[in-house]
Parts: sequence; C-alpha cells; structure tokens
Amino acid sequence: CAAWTDHVGHREDYERINVGSAQNVIDLAVSLGSKLAHVSTVSVSGSSAETFDESSYYIGQNVSENEYARSKVLAEGLVLDAVRGGLDARIFRVGNLAGRWKDGFFQKDVRKNAFAMRLTAFISLGQYPAQEGISCEMTPVDLCAKALVRLLGSTVESGRIFHLWNNNEFDLVQMAALLEECGYGLEAVPPEKFAQNVVVRAQDDFAQLFGVVRDVAENNQTPVTQPKAHRTLALLAKNDLSWPEIDANYLAPYLSYVLQGNGEKR
Repeated sequence: CAAWTDHVGHREDYERINVGSAQNVIDLAVSLGSKLAHVSTVSVSGSSAETFDESSYYIGQNVSENEYARSKVLAEGLVLDAVRGGLDARIFRVGNLAGRWKDGFFQKDVRKNAFAMRLTAFISLGQYPAQEGISCEMTPVDLCAKALVRLLGSTVESGRIFHLWNNNEFDLVQMAALLEECGYGLEAVPPEKFAQNVVVRAQDDFAQLFGVVRDVAENNQTPVTQPKAHRTLALLAKNDLSWPEIDANYLAPYLSYVLQGNGEKR
C-alpha cells in the first residue's frame, strides 16, 4: 500500500490517500485472515514534552501543523482499532529515510524529500544556522527494510509498534564537518543572519532554497518531541542488527544522487 509522504498539501488529499487506503488494506487483511504490516512515521510523535516510545499512540502531541503527520496518526488509530477487534498487525514507525547504505541511491523525485532539500539549500547557500539543540539522523532505506522484515516475525509479547530509525544522531556542526569531507564547505552564521540571507536569495533561487524557506517562514519555536526506541533497539540487537554511524563514504554518493536529481552538476 502506497502513501502520500509530502509534508505540504491539502487535508482532504492526505485523508483520502493515507487514511482511506489504510482502511482499505485493513478490510482486505480482515477478509483474508492475514497479518498486516503498517508502515507509519516517527512524525506522529509531533510536539510534546512527554516521552513518546513504542507504547505510545496519542499523548496529547500536537500534529495540527503537519497534515502528513496528522493523517498517519489517524491511520495508526484505524490499525489499533482493528487490532482490538482481532487483527494481527504490526506498526513500524520509520525515521528520516535516506539513500541506500550500499550506494546512496534514493527516491526518484528528491524534491519531495524534506531532508534532502534542506541539505541542498545549505550547500547552495554555503552556510547553515549556528543553532544548538538540533539533531539529525539518516536511516538508510535498505537497512530499514531489512530491519522491518526481520521484526515481522516477532511475537506479540515483543509489542506491536516498532521504532525504526538510526539512533546515531548528529548535530549541525557534525553535519557541516561531514559535508566538508564531501567537498562542500559551509559557514556557520547566526540564525537571524541565515534567515535574512534565505529571504534575499530565495527571490532569485527559490527552487534551490525551498528546503529551508518554510523553516524560516514559520520560525517554529515549539520543541519537537524526542521519541525513544529502546525496545526496538534491543530487539534488533538480539537479531544481530544495529544502525551504522553516518560518514563521508556513505554521504558522498547520496549527495551526488540528490544534487544531480535537483539540477546540480558536480
């Protein structure tokens, strides 16, 4: 079952595709007596001061400003309702999916990936905001798929919800160091100056800066929930699986793919 993963769009479209399709698949699984694996997103954790782990669903988190996340919360609710009705289902909340670990190959239209577009914007500007408290993660899509398949056979006692994202996070300074190793030097500038530069440059180069234009326009100070994945990490370890640390050897081919797909030549 496909989903609409754009983070910008109309509510009715998200509900029709992400929520309506989830109900259709649930109905099919029930009619066939089969198991269901529902792929969701860590974005359902929204904004909250509470802990959000594999036992969490709705803890009062705010997802009203992200129609994609809101639709995935609703879809998860349908799956959980079906579980209470007897359906054998698992929910996999994935993180920031990125290029394959083996070669960096990624999705066909990189312009629809928020993280890839942010990196593109930083590189185009040659700078990033010197802002503390921002962490990033990249979950190679092939390793995520491998982990998901491995956990499909887990027992109900292991839980029905799993958090699949790379726990080896990095901050903006570490991100800039990795980009420099790949040949893209970035200057750290105060957030206010960064926002001013984006506004000026976006008038002539909006496509390249789209990934940060919304960030600057919204200037959202609401803290994003810090989700936990302790139970999933423990299960992966039992299956001899773990997430890799992101390095320049992985990032370079990924960036090459992303920038070529976004009109850059290198």
